[in-house]
Amino acid sequence: MVWEWHFTEFDNRQFPIHRNANRWSRGHTNTICPLPDGNYLVSCKSLNLIFIIDRQTSKMIWHYQNDEMGGQHDAQLLDNGNILLFANGAYAADLHHSQVWELNPTSNDIVWQYRAIDNPQAFFSPHIGGCQHLASGNTLVCEGAKGCIFETAPDGNVVWEYINPYTNHTPAFGHVNWLFRARHYSPNAIELRNRP
Repeated sequence: MVWEWHFTEFDNRQFPIHRNANRWSRGHTNTICPLPDGNYLVSCKSLNLIFIIDRQTSKMIWHYQNDEMGGQHDAQLLDNGNILLFANGAYAADLHHSQVWELNPTSNDIVWQYRAIDNPQAFFSPHIGGCQHLASGNTLVCEGAKGCIFETAPDGNVVWEYINPYTNHTPAFGHVNWLFRARHYSPNAIELRNRP
């Protein structure tokens, strides 16, 4: 092991767990994203919190907490310095619905977002999901709990969608077609090398 960081360094009063979150999963993270400067961007689902840890000092150097993220997933740093994330919306104060946010970490302003145009509740994944800005300017979205992958234009119009036809039986939830995350790869991507 070359480096580690512990959630015990958190102040419970500064970063309280959401009242509807599972108490046993206070440190539940779903993304740890290495940054170009060697630091780490971390998404903590049950605290509705994303933060950056300085690898040299193990101190938190930036954070953003907002219950409207509702157990967010797939936080990632974009080339423009903003942060893209899937805001699940599980703890929304009004009607539950998901969104994709592009957040400016300097101002903490949401500078772009995707939400369903006609009916916000038509887009909702309470526990998993993902997103990826594409070179075309569109955004790939994984509505995980519905097994749906779609691509949206910047104006929010969906240009195509795919529903996962494969299911798995679970004792607690029956047959599900959930997808944790999806990624778009160009034909010459390194991840596809030497694959048939």
